[in-house]
Formats: sequence, C-alpha cells, structure tokens
Amino acid sequence: RPDTTVDGAFLPQIGMSLRPVDGVTVRVGAGLGYRPPELLALVGDQGFIRGNPLLRPERSATADVGVVVEDGVYRVSLGAFLR
Repeated sequence: RPDTTVDGAFLPQIGMSLRPVDGVTVRVGAGLGYRPPELLALVGDQGFIRGNPLLRPERSATADVGVVVEDGVYRVSLGAFLR
C-alpha cells in the first residue's frame, strides 16, 4: 500500500498472509515510516523551550513475521518484529 506524507515522502508498505495447511496461517509485512519534527521542536516557544531549526525528519523501516495455529478450540499466535 503506497502512502505519502504532506511533504511528498513516499511510504510503501506491503503485507501477505498465507495458509499453507488448514489451521496454520503465516503472515509477513514490511514498511517504511516517516515523522517530521514538530513545530515547537523547530522554532521553540520564544522563552523556556529553545528550538532547533536543523532538525530533520525521522525515518524508519519495519518488518514483521508471525504464525497462527488453530485447532478449533485453541488458537496460538507467535509474532516477531524488527525496527
């Protein structure tokens, strides 16, 4: 799923879910994130808080994988992620 921010940063995300056999689901996902600095952090409040106009946007990459096992009565889910 492509996404963009107000200033045009491209943020692709992808995810997939597979069911190799009945009762077992495997899922994977990955994406990019973006967070621009807040206005207060850039310019401050002209008093107590000093701004830093040199701040740059934060960027991140994430990935996750998981397995779900179901037998009709119980459901066990195990997942892991990387930031």
